[in-house]
Amino acid sequence: PSTAAALEAVERRGEMIVRILEPRCMGSRQAVEAGQKFLNKADARHTVQLVEIVKRPGQTLGLYIREGNGADRSDGVFISRIALESAVYNSGCLRVGDEILAVNLVDVTRMSLDDVVIIMSIPRRLVLAIRQRRGSRGANSPGPPQMSRPEQKPPPVVVIKRDLRDDDLDDSDRAP
Repeated sequence: PSTAAALEAVERRGEMIVRILEPRCMGSRQAVEAGQKFLNKADARHTVQLVEIVKRPGQTLGLYIREGNGADRSDGVFISRIALESAVYNSGCLRVGDEILAVNLVDVTRMSLDDVVIIMSIPRRLVLAIRQRRGSRGANSPGPPQMSRPEQKPPPVVVIKRDLRDDDLDDSDRAP
């Protein structure tokens, strides 16, 4: 659906929409060119794509970000966690370790983490330019989303409560 239809669906049903966005769908010629600038940052080891997220105002994204990738880089903004069963998780478009290059075509590679959090929390529509490692499963790979999902849910924890009466308790367990 179009972005306008996506905004209406989010408003009507309250469901967040997360999808890969083609640069030609960005709207104005300037937006298409700006989006292409980030896509050109792909290299032999990384792909770059645009991900559109449409949400209600104030709705949490279900992802966490950090400065640096926790391995060999201390700069840049990276996705550090994604909440299980969130719209972002279920879409398969984003994954832990992805670098966020831009939010709504604003370069965030040298911004403070606090500033990035602010600009991601306000708009109803976000377009993220994301750099991902080639070869790892992502939105362009066939099959289910790349997140490491367990094949089946773990069994539920069952707690059996026993009705305790005063005469079942020894002296050390009695209330004063």
